[in-house]
Amino acid sequence: MTFSRRCALAGLASWVLMVAPAQSVAQAPTSPTDTPLRSSQRNWTPRADNREALTVYLDAIAMAHLDQRRARVDALSSQAQAEAYQAAFRLDAARLMGGLPEARTPLHAQTVGAISLDGFSLERVIFESQPGFHVTANLYVPATAGAHPAVLLTPGHSADGKARGGVQAQIAAHLARRGVVVMFYDVLGHGERLQTFDRDRGVALAGGATGEHTMAFQQTLPTGDNPARYFVWDAMRGLDYLSSRADVDATRLGALGCSGGGTVSAYLAALDPRVKAAAAGCYVSDFEHMIPTYGPQEGEQSLPDFIARGYNVTDWVLAAAPRPFAIVSTHDDSFPLGGAEAAYEDARRFYRLFDAEDHVQWIVGPGGHGALAPIASQIVGFFLKTLNGDEAPVVMDEVRIPAPEDLLVTNTGQVSTAFEAQTVQTLSRLRADRLRPPALPSGGTGPEARAELAGRIRDVARVAAVPGAPAPSVAFFQRDQRQGYRIDALRMTSEPGISLDGFYARHEGAPRPAMVLLTDEPPEALRQPGGLIDQYAERGWNVFALRPRGWGGTEEVKSALVGDWGLLSLRALLVGKTIPGMRMDDAVQAINWLVAQPSVDASRIALHGSGIMGPVALQAGVLDSRVQRIILDSALASYWDIVDAPVSLDTPEVNLPGVLKQYDLPDLVAAMPPGSVVVSSSLDSRGRALDAARRLALFGRSGVVLSPALFDRSQAAAYRP
Repeated sequence: MTFSRRCALAGLASWVLMVAPAQSVAQAPTSPTDTPLRSSQRNWTPRADNREALTVYLDAIAMAHLDQRRARVDALSSQAQAEAYQAAFRLDAARLMGGLPEARTPLHAQTVGAISLDGFSLERVIFESQPGFHVTANLYVPATAGAHPAVLLTPGHSADGKARGGVQAQIAAHLARRGVVVMFYDVLGHGERLQTFDRDRGVALAGGATGEHTMAFQQTLPTGDNPARYFVWDAMRGLDYLSSRADVDATRLGALGCSGGGTVSAYLAALDPRVKAAAAGCYVSDFEHMIPTYGPQEGEQSLPDFIARGYNVTDWVLAAAPRPFAIVSTHDDSFPLGGAEAAYEDARRFYRLFDAEDHVQWIVGPGGHGALAPIASQIVGFFLKTLNGDEAPVVMDEVRIPAPEDLLVTNTGQVSTAFEAQTVQTLSRLRADRLRPPALPSGGTGPEARAELAGRIRDVARVAAVPGAPAPSVAFFQRDQRQGYRIDALRMTSEPGISLDGFYARHEGAPRPAMVLLTDEPPEALRQPGGLIDQYAERGWNVFALRPRGWGGTEEVKSALVGDWGLLSLRALLVGKTIPGMRMDDAVQAINWLVAQPSVDASRIALHGSGIMGPVALQAGVLDSRVQRIILDSALASYWDIVDAPVSLDTPEVNLPGVLKQYDLPDLVAAMPPGSVVVSSSLDSRGRALDAARRLALFGRSGVVLSPALFDRSQAAAYRP
């Protein structure tokens, strides 16, 4: 983390939770005048650090929540208080995942083959964690008779899953040779369980394993779910399968995993009391160290509102107390070692309340992420001792593991081609089918329906700005003169720490109606002669154009289909924010400024939204009753399509948690007065234009103006004030 970012975090964290969400910082309304601009104002350049500024803003919110959590946990002083904390966390954590399936449906487990090896056998097994949702696994079974302890081994994020071999397979083999059954299975998106597998090309459309998880996160978000519910349920059903076997002692079950597998193991230990011992490798590190360095990485590791609800990564370990838990770390891991040490000390204090401080341990070794080989003997020894009472030394000699092709369970190499298999997307669609949003007043049309939807938008998108609040501060810079109006460059402080660049086109003379432009097109292009600002200004509007919050820059791309907003959207969701909701805040703040200007007719405010800003404009327009017209161009037509499509494109900037439980975009259009919404084109979640029939089916009942193209002459009146 840079020095400047540390300073910014320190400055912001002190106020960020004390500011009421409905408040904006009062500023004296400012307005461009005819006074010549100073030299410093003329030499204006747009800010290039918008993404970094947004990251600092979100991290400050995270740190404030984490400070409060630290104080709350430190105040626990008895086992009874600790148990109450655990119970509340488990309930909340399961809810944040979307809840776990209620029915334990038949596993339909099959053993399709077995291989005899040195001191153990390897069985190839398949079962259904949910109907049609197949889990492929290798079982490492001791050669000795009787009921054995068992460990569920969850692999890290690698394309080949259980078939990768390496140190995790060696750990499984050594445990089996010492009398422990091990199930090494493919998690969704790995090995034989690719979720977006293209039969023709033989690849996952979403990319590698982390790309598959990223796509699954986007597909589950609109129903209020998280891929973690599928990861955890697969693991729980794995324990069900192990418990059903005669050679397994169901009272001695353990969980082990590394990286993403460490995540699942920690979740499983916290939520399933059948786990009597757990080890999570290269995952446990507190958010205080992770957020400003490595940052959020995976959708299943980033439950929306998790930090906002006052939780830290360490809470998964605390929820397992007093059962034995090993935090497994490496010195040069991307999950910071300092955070792992802090998590260990946090866990020790908590376990002490159960008189079980010695039940939590920290296994540390050299190397980078996933480098378990130097400490493999300690990991094996941990489970031998905790599950079998075996404290004999462990010597990790090399054990022969069959070739990857011999570990496959399906005859095609993929469950999606071997069976009529469900995927996360198809299961999410089934869940969406069962959703019934609360009924809207007046059949979903009219002012009462709009007011009801405004409240739902505020809750779903986490909108904080209030229509009618004091106007934000706006500073003006360069000026371009046009025929009858001028365009001033501006910078609006939407809230502390967030400044947005843009332009204001103002006519001389009597007050004019105002159009707020929300588009993913660079504002510099908007003000070019003949650009969108001129198009509206020449039709009689004053025009306020804003660059979207966080615009510019880039970050690691987990999936090319999802784009480079995936990780930043996780950062926002963790602290109870959303990218669309914050941009709605900015739209409301822009209107708060406009209605205070003598150059604006405050009774005639409109929003234009195009591209990824289309859903922002529609939701902000419904939320803010001062908006009389909304114009949408090349915008997503329906959130339903994100759960209905096998893959979607660039959804993190539009997607919202649980939105389909409350409304879809066509519902918002229907609530607006007839003729007040103009749709020039609509897109599905893959960026494809909808045909006329589909647009009519979605919007025809609402009196929307369906324009063949933006500024089409056949609908000329729709674009004039």
